[in-house]
Formats: sequence, C-alpha cells, structure tokens
Amino acid sequence: VSVESENFAQVQNYVAKATQVPDVEEPMVAAKLACAGGLAAIEAKKYKLAAEKFTQLTVEVASGYDEVIGAVDIATYGGLCALASFDRSELKTHVLENPTFRTAMEVTPEVRECVEDFYNSRYSSLFDSLERLRPQLQLDLHLHDHVESLYDCIRRRSLIQYCTPFSVVDLRKMADAFRVDDVLAMEREVGALIADDKIAARIDSQRKILHKTKVDERAATYEDALEAGRLFTKGVHAMLLRGSL
Repeated sequence: VSVESENFAQVQNYVAKATQVPDVEEPMVAAKLACAGGLAAIEAKKYKLAAEKFTQLTVEVASGYDEVIGAVDIATYGGLCALASFDRSELKTHVLENPTFRTAMEVTPEVRECVEDFYNSRYSSLFDSLERLRPQLQLDLHLHDHVESLYDCIRRRSLIQYCTPFSVVDLRKMADAFRVDDVLAMEREVGALIADDKIAARIDSQRKILHKTKVDERAATYEDALEAGRLFTKGVHAMLLRGSL
C-alpha cells in the first residue's frame, strides 16, 4: 500500500523491519522486499543501492508482484541505475556476468544494449540509445522525476571512464567520441569533473589536451595507514571509556 501511495519513507521503514523477520528468507517475500527497497532507493536518489536491489532479481518476481512492478520495470530500473552508479568492474560482475539479471534484461534489449555500449566504450551509440529511451522513461511512474539525474550520472561516469586508461587525452577526439560540437563545451564538462575531484588531471587550454596527474602511491599508502591508526586509537579510547563506566 505504501508503494502504491508513494509513501517511500514508510516503505524504507517497513523493509528495514521486515528483513529482521525469520521467514523473510522465503524467496518471494525476499524478492518483494528487494523490489520495494529498490523503488524507495530510486526515490531517494540512492541509485547504487537501487541497482544492487534490482540486479539480484529475476523476471519471475514480477508475476507475483505485478500490482507494483513488471518484468520490464525490473530490467529497466536495474540496468539504468547500474549505469548511473556502478564502475566498470561492478557492471561486469553484477550485470553482464550475472546470468540471472542478464536473462532479465532480455525483455528490454534497448537497456541491455546501453549497458554493453558503456562497458565497451561505445559512447555515441550509448547516448543515441538513451535518447531513444527518454520519451518512454519520462512517462514512467517511478523514473519520470529521475531521468535527468540518471542521465547526468551516466554521462559523468562515461567521461570518467573515457579518461581512465590514458595519461594524455586529446579533448578534440573526446568531443568527437561524445558528439560534442564545441570543444570548449567538452573542456568545461571535463573541467567540472576535475574540480569535483572525479578526474585527477589538468587541462592545457591552448592545446586542448588533458594531462592526468600522477598519484604518489607511496604517500597515499602512508596516509591510509595514518587514518587506520587514528580510527584504531579512537576505537580503543571508546572501549576504555565504556569499561570505566
């Protein structure tokens, strides 16, 4: 009832409580909870959590929960949320090499093609497919308010993935790959990702070249060790305080 009335805060509370009940291990009950939790996660813009929920489901779930969600919905929501939040290795593990969800995506070949295009770095094809899906998604009961946000996440992840293998990137070629007519617009997009610390790089604006910044792995490891030490000391201090009470 809470799902149908779009009271997703109540859905989250119910799912959290229901997962503590012993008979939740019954497959259909667990699947319905995953569906409800996935829808609540989409509403909260927690796309990775939504992807994790939907990619564990089979299309058969929809036949027992068709008043809320259909087989096409499971595949579409899972596929698009995965594109918006999973990195390349997670996409391979949880979607492309997941026989259960890969079978589920057979009912939505357009979404399956988007996932394959992203994984294989076919960005022009990916965004063409997404634009073809847009009118349908804008009418979707649960996704209509999230289309722009999802597409923005997918684009940002695509830009990051494009830059990842290279130490030097020609922004003109990158603009061609993403069908951006103005290389300055491409530069602004990449610059925003650099400013957000999503890409460690600097841009040579005159030559339209992006130079990746080399990470000092030794310094990073040292900093990680210091942080682990700080957390350990904090934990020990808390235990001593509790023991003295």
